Amino acid sequence: MSYQLPDAAVSTLIYRKLIRKNRQRFSSYSYAYRNDRNAHFAIQDLYSYLSNERRVFVAEYDFSSFFDSILHDYLFVQLDDGAFNVSEVEKHVIDAFISNRSGKGIPQGTSISLFLANVSCWSLDRQLEEIGVRFARYADDLIVWSKDFTKVCNAVNVLYDFSKDSGVQINANKSPGISIICNSVANEVVGKKKTVSFLGHNISSNSISFSYNVVDKIKRQISYLIYSNLIQPLKAVKVSTVLGEYDKAFISSVLQVRRYLYGDATELALRRYQLGHSGRLRFRGLMSYFPLVDNIEQLKELDRWMANAFVNALHKREKNFEDEGILVSKVFPYPVDFQTFIRKCEIKSVAGRKGFAKIPSFLRIRNAYKKGIENQGIESVANPKTVYYNYEL
Repeated sequence: MSYQLPDAAVSTLIYRKLIRKNRQRFSSYSYAYRNDRNAHFAIQDLYSYLSNERRVFVAEYDFSSFFDSILHDYLFVQLDDGAFNVSEVEKHVIDAFISNRSGKGIPQGTSISLFLANVSCWSLDRQLEEIGVRFARYADDLIVWSKDFTKVCNAVNVLYDFSKDSGVQINANKSPGISIICNSVANEVVGKKKTVSFLGHNISSNSISFSYNVVDKIKRQISYLIYSNLIQPLKAVKVSTVLGEYDKAFISSVLQVRRYLYGDATELALRRYQLGHSGRLRFRGLMSYFPLVDNIEQLKELDRWMANAFVNALHKREKNFEDEGILVSKVFPYPVDFQTFIRKCEIKSVAGRKGFAKIPSFLRIRNAYKKGIENQGIESVANPKTVYYNYEL
């Protein structure tokens, strides 16, 4: 169902009023679609717990078609039982927004649907709290953890009861079930693992990483930016028109990859911030959605992969020039050698600016985020659009 602008405006207005009046009614372990909590709080809480315990039992469950399946009768029971402050006018608006849904489902794409998604899980959250487990719920993604195996099993029973009552099915394909998170202790009762996946992150007792799906997405996007600048245009543009003192297409590819990772921050701004010469940095780009990632080895590996991606594309581009009879040995960044490529780009002056062509780095931007979190807190560095972000990509 699509909504026109007036509907979206009404939805946003009602959403803000409902959140303001009912913030205290939601569980502190509910992190989705709220202006006082976000996904990064959930990841910090989970990581803090895992890093301070020798072993933790974790239950990972995902709900299928959450927004499309929730029963309206169940939703309105939650509104009443949860003692939410909802005026008659607001109830009328809510009813109008879901009236064409055949008794189930919440329309996506409106602000009010975000409030209703959290209302739908009010009883679920309350029961999990009563059991005494820790949990983090982000809309239809839920993870439960405790040192007590029995409590986690009881929590799973609550999840299945919720599924039956609400009409929302558990997605068996994306629900690993109960595991034990530990580094060395063997276990014959449940599956043993070292990391748990949540909202595009792999979280262990000693680091937070990008999930495998997110890494694949990142590599596809960077590969596309490099290919679209360095390889694809050669099929349509006479190569001699893109050369001068430096290869403009290469500079363009570097700037686009940097913007993807950093947002509008430059290497100079990053360096000044790290050295303390600048008090603030505008945190945007991909990493603003993943500011807590701190797996140094993964970040270094991504840096190596990205440098290789540039080098391989430039080798193909250089060969194309040679096939056209064009010598590029005096054109930056040619000739390309992997061992010297990063340093060459770092010291080269382009348009009078040294480091303008410096290859972006996951590790450098992560270090800036680390400082930002320490100095300003997670809310100041996380992207304000985090509330609407699809972390699973």
